[in-house]
Formats: sequence, structure tokens, C-alpha cells
Amino acid sequence: MTFINHPNATSYSYHFNKISESISMDGGIKEKCKSMDYIFILFTNRSGSNLLSACISSSRQFNTPSEFLNHDEVEKSLEIDSSLKTVGDYFSAIALNDNVDGTFCAKLSCDHLFILCATGIMAQIIDKSTFVLIERSDKVDQAISLNLAVKNNIWSSYLEKEGSNSEECDIKEQEIVDICYSIIDQNNIFEFFMVDSMASSVKLLYEDIVANPKSCLDRIAEKLGKPIPYMASNVIIKKQADTGKTANKTKLLSEVRSRLISA
Repeated sequence: MTFINHPNATSYSYHFNKISESISMDGGIKEKCKSMDYIFILFTNRSGSNLLSACISSSRQFNTPSEFLNHDEVEKSLEIDSSLKTVGDYFSAIALNDNVDGTFCAKLSCDHLFILCATGIMAQIIDKSTFVLIERSDKVDQAISLNLAVKNNIWSSYLEKEGSNSEECDIKEQEIVDICYSIIDQNNIFEFFMVDSMASSVKLLYEDIVANPKSCLDRIAEKLGKPIPYMASNVIIKKQADTGKTANKTKLLSEVRSRLISA
């Protein structure tokens, strides 16, 4: 699969390597999985993927997309089910168990996409897959949001505890610049994959999902070939943490953006 040919692909093999310590990386999947439909959300951290997942599953007609290829999730399943001998077995078990009416939804980071491509799983299902690349228009705000998430160990706005202040933390300029470059690199890899594989895909902005969730779901549904109803009562739209309460916001943003532009 074309993703492996990208020059930076091996930079995202952490979960692949960890999983390979516990299970065979043979990617053969069950025949029934090959006839299912798939929605894969391609995401970088703090891009709004949890919000999009909640929107997709709001009607309960689709499963809630999750990061099922994180190595710790795989390891938990192996402890429960000793019959899983290969990564293809694991993929099949999750897809067959979690799908709703023949459609399985999941979130894929670059690491997760690497696993599916390197094991040959993606080649077996790509014609049945719709890819949704979600990005934030302001990469600096996204980088600061991620930096705050790491330092506060709060990885989703849905997980914030009442009274917590996820926007107050020491922010270092170089850390933000490095995260911005990483986000841009990952999005470039996703773009490379979608174009080179000629996959069915749609690109969404987090800001557009916040403004009009139904319209964004309609765009995915058009590619998928089946409607994705939106139930607003089942979705909490909470703004991602950003630079809102960070000291010296204007100065920080100016310095970071000038470095990114001049690079």
C-alpha cells in the first residue's frame, strides 16, 4: 500500500512495533470483513476527532469511532481472547463485533494507518472505505492545545473535570514550533495516502464541524453512499483548549507564526 512508500512512513511505526511483540502481524482478515463498509477518520491529536466521532455516532446508527489499533487496546483484547493469533484476527474481531448494519467506523492516526498498510489489511478493504481527514485551520492553536493536553494529561475536552483549568500551563515557544511541524508532517502523509491510493475521501475542518455538524456529515454520507443522521441532543460541542488564557498570547503567536513562515 502506497503509504509505506512515503519517506516519513517509518517514523510512525511505534504501535506496529509494540503490537508485533505480542502477536503475528499477518493481516489476513475474515471474508465477511471484506464486504463491509468502513469510515476511517484520519486525525492528528487535538484536531477535533472526538467531536466528529460523536457526531457520526449521534443517531446510534453507526458505532463510535475509536483508536482500536493503539497497542494497549490490542494487548487488552489478547488477554481476554486467546484465539486471536494475528493482527488480522484482531481487526476482524473488532470490526465484526462493533459494526452497525455492515459499516465499521474507526479513528486512524499515522501510526494506525501504517499498521493497516504494512500488514496488507488496507489493501483488502480500501475499495470499501471512506476516509475523512480532519484538520484544524489554526495549527498554532492546535499545537498549544496538544501541549496543554500532554502537560495536564487531559486528552479530550470531553474528559475535563469540573473546575480544572486546562488552558493554564507554561508554554514554551520551541515546543509549539516542533508540534506544528509534526502536525503538518502527519497531515501531509494523510494527503499523500489519499491521493496516491485514489481512495474515496473528504477533508473537513474542525471549525466547520463546530459551526455546522450536519453539513459535514452530509459530505461524508455523499462519499459513503448512505445517510448519516445527526442527533444534536446526543452531542456536546465544547471548544478545544487553545491560547485563550495563556499569558503573552499575542507575543507567543506572533513569534511562532513568524518562525513557521520563515522556515
